[in-house]
Amino acid sequence: MTPDTVLLLVRFVHFWAVFGLFGTALFGLYAGSAARALIGPRLGGPVALMSVAALASGIVWLLVEAAHFGGDWAACCDADTLTAVVFETGFGKLWLWRLLLAAALLPIVTMERGPARDGLLIAVSAMLAGSLGLTGHAAMDLGWRGVAHQANHAAHLLAVGAWLGGLLPLARLLADRPAEALQTNAPQTNALRADALHRFSTVGIIAVGIILVTGIVNAGMIVGSPIPSLATSWGRVLAVKLLLVAIMLAAALANRLVLMPGARYAAIARLVLAEQILGLAVVAAASLLGTLPPDGAM
Repeated sequence: MTPDTVLLLVRFVHFWAVFGLFGTALFGLYAGSAARALIGPRLGGPVALMSVAALASGIVWLLVEAAHFGGDWAACCDADTLTAVVFETGFGKLWLWRLLLAAALLPIVTMERGPARDGLLIAVSAMLAGSLGLTGHAAMDLGWRGVAHQANHAAHLLAVGAWLGGLLPLARLLADRPAEALQTNAPQTNALRADALHRFSTVGIIAVGIILVTGIVNAGMIVGSPIPSLATSWGRVLAVKLLLVAIMLAAALANRLVLMPGARYAAIARLVLAEQILGLAVVAAASLLGTLPPDGAM
């Protein structure tokens, strides 16, 4: 397997883990204490898995960059090459801090649930997601333009994490079986669902707005136009990503305007699952975009 193929896979895993952690942690902040209590035990495993995946994929990503730096796979195990990458390149210096942040997640997720633990998880996962905006095409600009590009990209990624990552705890909240309607606590559970759905929907609307604005700015700063050119591989992948986001947005609107008013939770749960699958496809497209030259035709 070539370094380029491994890089594509590891970018996907890292994006999935980091976005999932940030979105899940943020959901716990705005969904309310009752919703947190309802889904908290069921989220422990996924949160721990994403924390380990963020650190492991971050390490592999660094090793792949060392292989690129040295020209072959052997370079990723060479101490001199690794030292040069970590301490003599902008990527390496940034990545060292990101690995320290990812490592800090492991003891945080094992802490007892509470304001301190939740606050630390939000802060560290936000720094991990936002700092991805300091890499890739955004890191190619210099001066104030570079600062603006990286800040815009960081805001874009944080909004993506808030939206896509929040789908996981939302799906967990909606995962109860219809048989629960026979239980005495069903009205309270449905009230929690409705409240959390409205809160997620509101946050999602804000996040989508930020994603659209920052995405337009990002494309303009990379290729000079917010409209992707289908003459390049980068433009074609971006067009696919935009199409997937548009489908997700249509599904979210269907939830908000059609299914939520009727409390059709089974249908909402199925649509949220479909959004999660589409979200993974969006992450895959984003992973590929960062490996392609904006002006290179396929």
